[in-house]
Amino acid sequence: MTVNPLGGAVARCTAFAHRLVPGPGVRFWGAVIFKLAALPLLMMLCVWLDTLALAGAVRLIPSDYHGRSFLFFGSLLAQGFLPACVVASVLCYPLALLYRRFALAAALMCCLPFIAIWVLLNPYRSVSLIGGVLHAYEQISLLVLLIVGTWLARASLLRRLHTEFPARRSKS
Repeated sequence: MTVNPLGGAVARCTAFAHRLVPGPGVRFWGAVIFKLAALPLLMMLCVWLDTLALAGAVRLIPSDYHGRSFLFFGSLLAQGFLPACVVASVLCYPLALLYRRFALAAALMCCLPFIAIWVLLNPYRSVSLIGGVLHAYEQISLLVLLIVGTWLARASLLRRLHTEFPARRSKS
């Protein structure tokens, strides 16, 4: 029979390590703090993605149709809708995974910078009515696509969770 000379030391170290593991209350508050700290980062990511996607949409979809107003307005509508699709497709699953039950509120919070820009700084106020309508269309499409996409992603994750881990039935 061999005796491990470090047996007692290993047992003491593992017991000490188990005492350092945070309890359920500490883990809960840590997760809440992480989610609250991640929300401004996701808001900035949303604005950054929308800006980059809008610049890409302006390059991809030309809007200089001379004499054909229906093509001009169609291209402007597409330029406004494409960034909303990009932002919603990139952010809806991370929002649903991270915030779970509060994913819709987090999606609405990610749209707050755009709503604040629209209400407070309205850049198209002095340009024209059509410019204001197009900007409103861009913001509303982003809001609707991000919220609906997050709702669908959350529903998909819940459905997958319930199929992988079915509820236990009582034996009574």
